[in-house]
Amino acid sequence: MRFVLQGAEGDGSHAIDDQDKDGSLREKWNNVFCKSGLYGLRPSQAAALEAASLISEYDGTGLFTSMAVGDGKTLLLLLITQLYPDVERALLLLDPKLAPEFEEENAKWRPHFHLMTPQLMTYSRFSHKESTAALRDYNPDLIMADECQALKNAKSARGLRFFRYMKENPNTRFIATTGTIEDKCISEYTHLLRLSLGPLNWLPRHKAEMNRWVSVLSNDGEPAKEDVDIWRPLAEFYGEKWPASEASRIEAARRAYRERLSTCPGVLMTSESSCTEPLTYHIVRDPVPEALAAELGKMMTGYKLPNGDEIVDAAEMTRHRRTMAVGFYNRWDWDAVDADDEWLLARNEWSRQVRAYLSSHAREGCDSPALVEAWVENNQPRNGLTEALKAWNAVRHLKKPPTIPVWVNYAVLQNPVRWLNAPGKATRILWYYSPAVGDALEMLGCRVNRKLPKPSARRMPRVCLPFTAFHRGQNLQDYDEHRLIEPTPNGARLEQWGGRGHRGGRKGAVELFVDGRTHKQLETVETAVERSWGAANRNRQKRKMFLECTTWANPTPRIREIIRRSPASVLENQPCL
Repeated sequence: MRFVLQGAEGDGSHAIDDQDKDGSLREKWNNVFCKSGLYGLRPSQAAALEAASLISEYDGTGLFTSMAVGDGKTLLLLLITQLYPDVERALLLLDPKLAPEFEEENAKWRPHFHLMTPQLMTYSRFSHKESTAALRDYNPDLIMADECQALKNAKSARGLRFFRYMKENPNTRFIATTGTIEDKCISEYTHLLRLSLGPLNWLPRHKAEMNRWVSVLSNDGEPAKEDVDIWRPLAEFYGEKWPASEASRIEAARRAYRERLSTCPGVLMTSESSCTEPLTYHIVRDPVPEALAAELGKMMTGYKLPNGDEIVDAAEMTRHRRTMAVGFYNRWDWDAVDADDEWLLARNEWSRQVRAYLSSHAREGCDSPALVEAWVENNQPRNGLTEALKAWNAVRHLKKPPTIPVWVNYAVLQNPVRWLNAPGKATRILWYYSPAVGDALEMLGCRVNRKLPKPSARRMPRVCLPFTAFHRGQNLQDYDEHRLIEPTPNGARLEQWGGRGHRGGRKGAVELFVDGRTHKQLETVETAVERSWGAANRNRQKRKMFLECTTWANPTPRIREIIRRSPASVLENQPCL
């Protein structure tokens, strides 16, 4: 696998100190861009400009940077286009929720820096069917993607349009910025990194070869011995003795990849947080009301919702366990559509047959609903399974009815509401995920701010916010305490959420509370921490969960173990235990 070592010999000269300890990068780029003298660039901003400038002479090159959440990506994007004299039509892709904040930042920094404002296009507009030719119409020669993880799905409408344009215009420069580069594996961003590097790319272009990399570098990968050993030359190039054990070799391969990525020309992975104020994570383990615990138990053992609807598979069970943890479940709303008893009956009968089969005939290779379905399709057994699947296949393509929430118990929300309204000066945000929870909180007397503009601590010192609308890009550093009552297993999203309050400019400690009242919620939090650790271990970027200023007040044994095995390059002098 020639790509592993390709070009590494010359990359050391491109390694950039993202902390700019001697101040030379800030002095250099402040002289270029500052005009008022009242403000200067941050170390990571100056380092990003340096990284882009070093390869700017090559056609089709740009920048790939994963900067700490709250580290000033907006100002960087307002400056960086001036590095390319050949660029005439710069385009910035961004989340529509962040467009107002971008305009605010533009106005804020214009008196102090020499800025060049690009054309704006939101990701939502880019996804509309009416915008299929939007890129071709504007014909940009530089595309910047803020929160570039919005392009990680190359098969989505926006992904297909973006990659089609880049393929048709290979000399178009591409700058990708993000605060959270990945959640589970490197394949979430390598296609974007490849475009940023242009002719300097060192990543595999073929899917089969990339899959071999992923098997070694992913937390849950199961690599073949030969796939691990191909990393030996790179590890030894960076001065590491190749270990004897397989597990140690995998870790050595990941360290080698991290070093390769962080010293690659055109790449900047920041290793410091934008904020050094104390940050404390708390896992809130409120008791589960007895009535709700009983309903949860019946649902999990019987694979049925409280209203009797069948739960078809493990993915659906996971969704219902997450909502039941806060007191409700979603059922089909048959009143909203023309009744289709055949669809519901066929679905329920197939689910019943599968559960009955698994309870008595489960075996290796046929021990999940999906595997049972594949077995029935291939073998056509003469029993009720075949008939049930035929009936379900005949109607499963029909449009599903919408769902509506059904509350089993509101008592779960009482403690979060008491926390939000507790006496004291601390400003607080109670975060939720499901719209039904927002409605319930409002019914319980809480102030719920569902959409932009963002709240201010002065006008709304205690407020409830939807996670999906505000967890990314919004500056909420005026709030002291944050509580998330519906945790997510996505480590990148949890990192983004932490960055709403703990970010550059914050003065004073920040407290983050994550609910873990049920086993599923605790497992969800642990999964997010595990993924975040894996991402930090692969790409050198420090995550807020593992900063020197971070404390875990009451980690679970699994989280405690994750923190203890964090490498020194990710976690130094960690006081969290």
